[in-house]
Amino acid sequence: MPVLIPDIFRDPMAYLQAEALLRSLFDRIKCADYQGPMWTQWMTTTGIDGTRFYDDGAPVYSQVCEERARAITVWIVDPQDALGSSNIFRALMEPYGEYGEIDVLDISCVLTDENLATAEQLIRLYMVDDQTPEAMTLHIEALLPNDKGRGRAKHSLALASLDYGLRKHFCRLRDVVRPCTASYDATLKPGNVFNASMRFGEPDGGQEVVVSAQAKHDGEKTRLSYHLGKSNGEGRRQGPMAEISAACDAPDDARLVKQWLDALAQFVDENRHLLP
Repeated sequence: MPVLIPDIFRDPMAYLQAEALLRSLFDRIKCADYQGPMWTQWMTTTGIDGTRFYDDGAPVYSQVCEERARAITVWIVDPQDALGSSNIFRALMEPYGEYGEIDVLDISCVLTDENLATAEQLIRLYMVDDQTPEAMTLHIEALLPNDKGRGRAKHSLALASLDYGLRKHFCRLRDVVRPCTASYDATLKPGNVFNASMRFGEPDGGQEVVVSAQAKHDGEKTRLSYHLGKSNGEGRRQGPMAEISAACDAPDDARLVKQWLDALAQFVDENRHLLP
């Protein structure tokens, strides 16, 4: 696939050309097909002193819809850093902001006609068709095989909802705890359908608080569980539990996951004294 603007990060005029190309893509979608709340430019490429940035430290173009609490970022991958491959295209949905208040469709790609067409397809789904972040995760996973979409959904809307909902839950937990170190890990463990752990450590290196959430097969069901406590087991509390189908793909599973996630918020509020 021919690269459209190969010198994007070495020539300011090339950078501006790429920026204009992405702006025209968004404008075409908004003018031709979109009907809804206003989307406007989001992240700036200009410093406080008015200096323009022409590097890869920020998205080349971004848009936000404040009414829907949604945003789209497009990062351009330098073709010289892509080991000669022009077909690099990555996309994922990510909660953004201190409390995960904005749902971001984040796209990174080498600038080619094919990649622009793929980006436009995803942008239309999110902007025009108003797809949920969870549904977008499945679209990305289907559209970008071989892990290019960094899909965590495992081909189930319920598990996509579980993963995305827990990442937003983690962001909200940062609002509850006082300043501390924090990390999120969703590495799959043996026997689990889904596993996530969140760790909050005292700035002075004291005892960590661990929040864990799991989906685990149990006969004909998949059981959802949640625990909160210190890493040494002190003050451990079991949170709400729920059940969904073994395959995690029954019609009501996504709704049951959402109810469980809503219950977690109340549980954390009742046990916030255990957090740092």
